[in-house]
Amino acid sequence: MPHPSDEIPDLATALPEEAERRRAAGVRAALQVVHEVLNPEALAPRLAAGDFVDVQKDLWRVNVEVGQALSAADVRTLNADEERLLTHVQVATYTRNVEDLPVLLLATSVGVNQFLTEGEPRT
Repeated sequence: MPHPSDEIPDLATALPEEAERRRAAGVRAALQVVHEVLNPEALAPRLAAGDFVDVQKDLWRVNVEVGQALSAADVRTLNADEERLLTHVQVATYTRNVEDLPVLLLATSVGVNQFLTEGEPRT
């Protein structure tokens, strides 16, 4: 007997093209919010100056704005790369080890920048 979850269609392939375009635009909008705060030109000097507390405050704001952008576009699914990239932002937000913060943020920034310029996230 088939398992009930075997009969659930994959939403990513079941969505019509227009819905997929809206979903992709919502993800792009969310990542644009991340890019505005985590771009290397703005972030590197702040991290070098030890501005970790204010950077983490900005990350809290980014997480809220990312959620709002995804919600506004009714994004219900993320592909694995999109999910991994947005998860990096959350990990950086909640990290307690400030020594890890620069590496986490700069790696996330590079991935987001590549996504926005090339169309695919790199993690």
